[in-house]
Amino acid sequence: MDHYLGYDSLYLSLIQFITAGFCAGIVMIMVEPVTLSHCLHALVPMMYAGIMSSGIAYTLQIIGQKYAEPVSAALAMSLEAVFAALLG
Repeated sequence: MDHYLGYDSLYLSLIQFITAGFCAGIVMIMVEPVTLSHCLHALVPMMYAGIMSSGIAYTLQIIGQKYAEPVSAALAMSLEAVFAALLG
């Protein structure tokens, strides 16, 4: 991330979300039976996961990494699973 954070953090986050959404959409269409009723039933959970978990949390993570040293950020990211196991 240190290499790419010379760019605007919000722009970088937006490009990552568009790319991931496009790739996931292609795979979804190929392997899942997609109907409008399924999408409408899952709209609230999808919006919550997309806005809160992915949109806000991941964007704040990118902004935070902009101000952290690369070694400290890498150490914190690699210990994420350990913290999740301990606090979960």
